[in-house]
Amino acid sequence: MELTRKRLQESKNVEVMISGSETGIIEEMITGAKEPFYNYFKIERLKPFDKETSVRFLDEGLKDRCKEHYEKVYEITEGIPAWLNLAGLVFERECKIEVFLEDPNVEIELRRDLEGLTKNEIKVLKGLAREDKLSEVKVSNIYRVIKILKNRGLVDKVDHEYRVIDPILSFYLRK
Repeated sequence: MELTRKRLQESKNVEVMISGSETGIIEEMITGAKEPFYNYFKIERLKPFDKETSVRFLDEGLKDRCKEHYEKVYEITEGIPAWLNLAGLVFERECKIEVFLEDPNVEIELRRDLEGLTKNEIKVLKGLAREDKLSEVKVSNIYRVIKILKNRGLVDKVDHEYRVIDPILSFYLRK
């Protein structure tokens, strides 16, 4: 990693952007004082689309098809582009929210998110999805578990509370 940073610093006409879904690990790599890329990159978090942009995104792709569901899809997906895109693909076949939520691609993505998690990590995710207080989730060393989930990009702190980032994952964990 140090060699990579050195080569990047030597390159005058090169700009580098890194991205990934495991945001906690990337953030640690950039903000950890002992890490080779400490203070080298500027952190820019991409936000989900707002309601207006989400509705326009769906409308441009679907050309008024299923228009009555656009706002509900926004509420369910909270404007996450990947989920909006999948909803649009599903709505090309059938205009039903349930069909979107039951699409096999949703399950594939959720399984990928949950793959390799321990029972305690899943227990914490379920508790956060139900909006339980952390003290109500019975696992040992809960903040260590939260850190692991944060590093995997599944949990983040919002307004002084931890929450599951993905609204579809949260929806399924509450079931």
